[in-house]
Amino acid sequence: MLGIIVTPMERGQITLPKAVREELGITQGMPLNLVVEDGTIKIKPLHTMVVDSPRVIKPTLSRKEYVKALQAMHGVLWTKEDDRAREKMRKKEKYLNW
Repeated sequence: MLGIIVTPMERGQITLPKAVREELGITQGMPLNLVVEDGTIKIKPLHTMVVDSPRVIKPTLSRKEYVKALQAMHGVLWTKEDDRAREKMRKKEKYLNW
């Protein structure tokens, strides 16, 4: 069976054709799992592997419901002081080029 032919560039990079990316739901920056098996390369989007795994416990609450439940148990989860500390840390990381 002959599929889509791609040619590696100088540093070994290949471009996944748009039709393939759309079929698999691959978007920019999405992590991909590459496996070499019996002389072939298998590529699978990481989100598919995580979602399809039987070990993943799927949430029963929405994000808002979950935050509301946590707030009811422990009061305030995030304060304005936390916002200030996070902003200070982001500025420091930007300065350090992380």
